[in-house]
Amino acid sequence: MKLVREEAETQALRDWFALAPAEPLVTSELGRVELPRAARRAGAEAL
Repeated sequence: MKLVREEAETQALRDWFALAPAEPLVTSELGRVELPRAARRAGAEAL
């Protein structure tokens, strides 16, 4: 969610991703349901 909606830790997370581009990105089944729902609530620009 921190990459969908700007939060206090968003930039630190982006920086970590930039330092570890080979790390696999994973999420849970809960994330597969909740992230799109939260993105819709954050607004069209988040989608």
